[in-house]
Amino acid sequence: MDISNWQKGINLNQLKERGYEVCYIKITEGRGYIDPCFEENYNKAIADSSRNESWSLSLFERYFKCYRTSSECS
Repeated sequence: MDISNWQKGINLNQLKERGYEVCYIKITEGRGYIDPCFEENYNKAIADSSRNESWSLSLFERYFKCYRTSSECS
């Protein structure tokens, strides 16, 4: 499952009950954007995994955007 600010308030335990085993958590996108829900989502995933091994693995992702020139790519 891929989570970001678009899934604000998501219940990770419900996802686990539905069969999801991996949680990708968005950190950034392009230049300067930091997902405002990253810290909350990270803390939920860590708390769930340490409490009841809910998540076998939590991964973090950064989205890249390519602009007109290679020097503008982030």
